Amino acid sequence: MTVDLTSAYAALLARNLGPVPGDSEARRPAEYGVSAAFDRGVVYLTLTFRSGAAYCCYEWGCHLGLDEVETWPWLRGELAARGVASPGLLRVRLTVVVEAGALFFDWTRPRPSARGRGWYEFAPEAARRYEEVFTEGDEDVDAAEEPPPGAQMGLIDRRVLPPFS
Repeated sequence: MTVDLTSAYAALLARNLGPVPGDSEARRPAEYGVSAAFDRGVVYLTLTFRSGAAYCCYEWGCHLGLDEVETWPWLRGELAARGVASPGLLRVRLTVVVEAGALFFDWTRPRPSARGRGWYEFAPEAARRYEEVFTEGDEDVDAAEEPPPGAQMGLIDRRVLPPFS
């Protein structure tokens, strides 16, 4: 059974206030594309950085704001809220898509700020995408349930994918 988790991830991302090009003191809601579905123990998550929208960087961890301690209980809670029993180990297959023309900090071009909190000029990015796969390392897993080979908390695999044409 496939369960749509897009609204959960959209709500998580809606907390983010992103940079405003030309105004280092202002913040505005960040513009992401997101889709997420849970199927047989795996969350298939796509995070898209939109063309013309401004962001600090294109590293997923900066934007999703989840870490090893928070990710798995949050995800289990979202599944439980939808009436889904989660398996002993969860896996997330994340695809990050950067649309051509998405704006990111150019770390080589700092801008002055009245508050002194460092800011940077923006530069458009070429289209790119990458995929990462994470598996939960749950110490409370029933002894009869063997974790998949290589299961651990955190990153298992990162692949750079060709951009969409």
